[in-house]
Amino acid sequence: MESGNKTEISGKTMEKIPVTTSNIYSDRKSLLIVVQFTFGVLFLIITNYWYFNFIFKNWDPFWILFVIFLPLNIFGFIYEFVFVIAVFSALILKILKKIHPINGEEGIFSIDGEEFKFYKYRYWISYFAVWLARAVPLPWIDFVIMKMLGSKIGKKVCLYDSWMDIELIEIEDNVMTSVNTVIMSHAVFQDKFIQMKTILKKNSITGGLSIVAPGTFLEEGAILGACCSTFIGQRLESNHYHIGNPALKKIPITKPKDKKK
Repeated sequence: MESGNKTEISGKTMEKIPVTTSNIYSDRKSLLIVVQFTFGVLFLIITNYWYFNFIFKNWDPFWILFVIFLPLNIFGFIYEFVFVIAVFSALILKILKKIHPINGEEGIFSIDGEEFKFYKYRYWISYFAVWLARAVPLPWIDFVIMKMLGSKIGKKVCLYDSWMDIELIEIEDNVMTSVNTVIMSHAVFQDKFIQMKTILKKNSITGGLSIVAPGTFLEEGAILGACCSTFIGQRLESNHYHIGNPALKKIPITKPKDKKK
């Protein structure tokens, strides 16, 4: 609900802040990345021990093949590592969500509460998996990894190099996000933690360097302009351009037949 320069969320009011942050400071919970990394390395060693054992025991007849296929082996190890981390991360995320479910828990919470505590666990687990997915030379592999981690992404979606939260984000078919778009479902503002579902309906577009705040709802065909941002809980109208920081100005999308008139 909107009133003046305030937005009501779950019975509470908050100023329309156009830009907040979803960055999480590094604390002991970020050491989960070390656990993930160690698990991935051990898995590679165990599953490939037989290969290296065979090669070194039969070095003379096989050394040429070993040298020829070494680059392919290295790429194979990299992709195996990435998918092992993704599967392991997805399993840990399911366990964390069983311990502390997030369904229905939308709103503004204290930064000292359980909601923010468990979000940091989930953040670091998913962060490392997605970071690896975007580091390997396959441009679409991040889609696969994010879906494994629970993201809801439709068909014919273009993410480019945009950054987005893994959970409480729904992106429907034919959505296009431009370069360096930020799509958030969580944010930290002063001593508050905000957690809200963000939805991009069919055929909606976000311009380059735009920021989609938590709780934003882009109706079908809505467009958020480049370098523009939404406020928490904002709804962008269907078939309109929305510009500004926050995007309070809207312009109807003119169809070709309307231009002729």
